[in-house]
Amino acid sequence: MHKPIAYMPLSTYIEAVSDAAILDALYFGAGLGLGLHVAAFAADLPQPYSPMGDIAFDLSGWIEEAKKACAAEAKRLQAVVTGAGLGAEFAYHAHMGALMQTAPAEARRFDLSLLPWQKDAVTMRELAEAVIFGAGRPALLVPPGAKPAPLNTIAIAWDGSAVAARALNDALPLLAEGGQILVLSAASAGATPAQERADALATALKARGYAATGVAVPDGAASLSATLQDVARARGAGLLAMGGFGHSRLRDFVLGGATKGVLGQLTMPVLLSH
Repeated sequence: MHKPIAYMPLSTYIEAVSDAAILDALYFGAGLGLGLHVAAFAADLPQPYSPMGDIAFDLSGWIEEAKKACAAEAKRLQAVVTGAGLGAEFAYHAHMGALMQTAPAEARRFDLSLLPWQKDAVTMRELAEAVIFGAGRPALLVPPGAKPAPLNTIAIAWDGSAVAARALNDALPLLAEGGQILVLSAASAGATPAQERADALATALKARGYAATGVAVPDGAASLSATLQDVARARGAGLLAMGGFGHSRLRDFVLGGATKGVLGQLTMPVLLSH
């Protein structure tokens, strides 16, 4: 039987995500029965310019020190990952550069990406964006403190679009046997009444043998991404799956500024499909 494998890319340079966040994501993934592959990368380092070359700036020495720092951090991360006892594979990419291109390309070889989330880790945010929009695979964002447990209830943000259908399809294999699906739909998602839209998908899911409930999500003062998470958590969902819900482009919804997008206010595990 196929065992889905999750890919977790990590940076070994400045503003790395915390060990606790990494472990929370790994344990969450393992709790879903996922195989785990962690890849640590040397940093994308800018090439400093000095008109006098190495005479005024020891470029060669600077790069060498950076390589040593990345290698040391990779070794430390490997100890953290293997010490979790989850059987995760670990790889280190020592080349200096192309992180934001290499990680999405590598992620395409796996079933999904597993991204530990820490709001103030700028490098991880940039890496997450690169993987979400460049890999062509679903990305599971896991905030600190997420508890590993079977997903007895998942929520799907539903606007009837193709990308929302893809998010549903990506999330279904993660649902525990006999689990429930909450179909969340908001009035702002289209002309069809939210409850009618949600009920239509719930009815189709029931015909396929799933337990499903349609839920109309009220418009409120909070951003749509925050409201969806609040409703999902209040109804016991352990995961929210979404595509380009409520916007013409997923990037607008995921980013949405510092405080409005999913990446700015992640309060529960979120599966993003693009």
